[in-house]
Amino acid sequence: GDPKTIVGGWPGLPNGIDAAFTYKNGITYVFKGSKYWRYNRRNLDGDYPKEISEGFTGIPDNIDAAMVWGGNGKIYFYKGSKFWRFDPLKRPPVKSTYPKPVSNWEGIPDNIDAALQYTNGYTYFFKGDKYYRFNDRTFAVSKELENYLLN
Repeated sequence: GDPKTIVGGWPGLPNGIDAAFTYKNGITYVFKGSKYWRYNRRNLDGDYPKEISEGFTGIPDNIDAAMVWGGNGKIYFYKGSKFWRFDPLKRPPVKSTYPKPVSNWEGIPDNIDAALQYTNGYTYFFKGDKYYRFNDRTFAVSKELENYLLN
């Protein structure tokens, strides 16, 4: 039955994870503190955990959220009032112009809890008991949802 323990479904993973995302190649990355784990399906994919500073150069420890954004296929990391764009095909993978303020994502609050890019053309940001539906085409919180949150 549900719920299940994290370690029961994801061998080697500790409780209390900070963030996770699945990349375009189907590999899932999970983050906690200064460490990250890599999974192929739900099988630990190598000798993990590893330091975030080793595998994700330029990304801080203790992140709040991570996602692959459908707008450009890059990986985004969020912590507090800042975000980083990570491109594994570039050297360095994080440009010197980062971090940038979360407020660049119009309508998204600081200190988000989680984020995900969904197949409907929207990205969802979660904070507390609310979520923000971000329109990837207009690069702003969806107006109909924004009106709902304000009322």
